[in-house]
Amino acid sequence: MATGSEILLTQQQHFDLSSIAQSRALPAGYVFRAKLILMLAQGASFSAIKRQLQTMVQELPFTFSFVT
Repeated sequence: MATGSEILLTQQQHFDLSSIAQSRALPAGYVFRAKLILMLAQGASFSAIKRQLQTMVQELPFTFSFVT
């Protein structure tokens, strides 16, 4: 069961998001959101996501509105 910001992904979803996250042809926003979702599925904290994706905390809730 997912708690807090953690989300559960099927194997297919994980595979698809991993492919998107590694893409150099898709728009940067798609790649960013794929990486964000994968990190949340791994249980990463907002501060870890901020550090790894080099973004501002204020941007993260805005990004979530596109994934829900």
